[in-house]
Amino acid sequence: AGFPTHWLVPRLLRFEQAHPDIDLRISASYRTMDFQRDGIDIAIRHGLGGYEGLASERLLDDQYVPVCTPEIAAALGTSPPADALASLTLIHDVYRRDWQLWLEAAGATKVDATRGPIFTDGMGAYHAMKAGLGIALMRRSFIEQELVDGTLVAPFPIGLASTLAYHLVYPPAALERPAIAAFRAWLFSEVSRTTPPV
Repeated sequence: AGFPTHWLVPRLLRFEQAHPDIDLRISASYRTMDFQRDGIDIAIRHGLGGYEGLASERLLDDQYVPVCTPEIAAALGTSPPADALASLTLIHDVYRRDWQLWLEAAGATKVDATRGPIFTDGMGAYHAMKAGLGIALMRRSFIEQELVDGTLVAPFPIGLASTLAYHLVYPPAALERPAIAAFRAWLFSEVSRTTPPV
């Protein structure tokens, strides 16, 4: 579950400083949690939204961008054409079609989107890319801070909008609790600070 690790955790110190009296319990899971059974107050779900019986607010839109190490980006040069990807290993997660969609959006005609290793999840693709295996198509929210820090590079200016988004989901009465309302308000303030916007 990359969202807690890559987007939420780096921001939690600000929440702690603003709300030292609120203790968070963060549970990362790919399975859909049951609020009552699992003792969950509020959740962030990646999907289309519209969760039955729950309040759902679109928290963060996302886009897919090709990213690589600074060394690979340097070899590509400044402002490379999308067809420059033909010389690199394309790293895939299980959603292999995303590369084809990005290449079409970028106007690339000389790149075989079917080649390259496939990982069963985004973390495998991320670690392979960080190790210098090639270039991966990643959610910007997942690698935003590393782009800002310069430890990763997005050598192409084109992003592919994701049809999925992050949604804040909670039982309808949850916001009556001050701690839940404070966490919700803080999350939306952090989204507004997101640079570059996703």
